[in-house]
Amino acid sequence: MATLETLPRDVALHILRFALFPDDFDYASLSVGELKLLLKERHVSFDDVAEKHELVELARTSDAASGTEGDVNQRGVGRGEPDYFKPPTGATTKLPPSLEVPTLPPPEVFVPKRDAPQVPFDPVPVGVTFGLNAVKAAVHISTVSKERKRVVMDDTLWSAPLDALKKEFEAEKDPGTDKRLNEGLFAPPGSDKYRDPRHKESWDTLSVFNRYQVLLSYVKVLCEDFFKACQHNVRSLAEYDNGTTRPSLAREADSVWQNGGKDHLRGDKERPHDWYDAVFTDATVGRMVWNSLSPCLTSGHTGRDYWAVLLGGANAFENRTRYLCEDVPHELEKHGYIKRKPELNQLA
Repeated sequence: MATLETLPRDVALHILRFALFPDDFDYASLSVGELKLLLKERHVSFDDVAEKHELVELARTSDAASGTEGDVNQRGVGRGEPDYFKPPTGATTKLPPSLEVPTLPPPEVFVPKRDAPQVPFDPVPVGVTFGLNAVKAAVHISTVSKERKRVVMDDTLWSAPLDALKKEFEAEKDPGTDKRLNEGLFAPPGSDKYRDPRHKESWDTLSVFNRYQVLLSYVKVLCEDFFKACQHNVRSLAEYDNGTTRPSLAREADSVWQNGGKDHLRGDKERPHDWYDAVFTDATVGRMVWNSLSPCLTSGHTGRDYWAVLLGGANAFENRTRYLCEDVPHELEKHGYIKRKPELNQLA
């Protein structure tokens, strides 16, 4: 019976890639039919590969941990290079949609409760979670034997996923030891938590596999902390500042509710006593800030607004509230304070 140790290296790598990476996160995997044909050319039956069942179970466990479903035997169908013997390398990297930073959708039912998240939401791209699961599975496989470790840690297995991750999450400018760019709500004094690992001296000493693992972990922390920061100190974005004419969501809501605008009329509901309590709750404003600024996570620079929010909370976005005001009509229409003009409904 064939094993990963006795199979040709390119075949073993294709089998591992097939087992470890879900379809949307699969860079160079063959389809089931192509994989069987490749093995047949090498006089090996797909069903005779000793590790196949173990690898499939690892892949299914990875799916379950990621909240996904699917038959592992359907992965990669319709994909792959016509040259079946071409080993998976970084040369065929594609950028999977699973690495995109997710958008937080509005709730189906509005819950006006302070500090309550409106919908269950994971700010980490699903591809990052898939990647971390694949890393965990690989570490498990590597403990079986030295030869198995050499196969599963092969650079060509991890170079394409690493290249895609580096391309999607570009390295921002190195903050070095600047406390103003390193310390914040979730980063204690002296921390280099938000310093991109690609700027650290240790990066060049790491294997491809370890670079992938370290960068995945960094992206996960960055997304989680930024999402929490978007929910912190949001009130100043929503309420009036009576001493200034600074834009706020409440000020814009009054204007839209009174005047309607080119697309809307005043709705059936009276103006609430407080827009902050009635519409622009902490969770709502946090959602608006996240959706407005989260694309900066992949932009590769410490933009003033994005990085300031990460370190200090949503109120750091105060001077740019006008960008959030563009979404005010949508929020008011959803709550019945304004309604679309009848002629526009007919065109919809």
